[in-house]
Amino acid sequence: MFKHLESIYVNPNKLRDAKYNYNRLTIRTSQTFVEFQTQFLYLAGEAQIPTKSLRLDLFDRLTA
Repeated sequence: MFKHLESIYVNPNKLRDAKYNYNRLTIRTSQTFVEFQTQFLYLAGEAQIPTKSLRLDLFDRLTA
């Protein structure tokens, strides 16, 4: 029964959606760094982004 429910309710495009959201992510002017960092790390984990590229990706997403 759990397998059947999982096949119905699990998003088959979860990884693709996470990568899309990760690539579009930028910090907003009304957002604190801590909020942004939490969202950034969550999406990086969901999108399976390699740890080596996180530092440069984070730098690219911050606005000056």
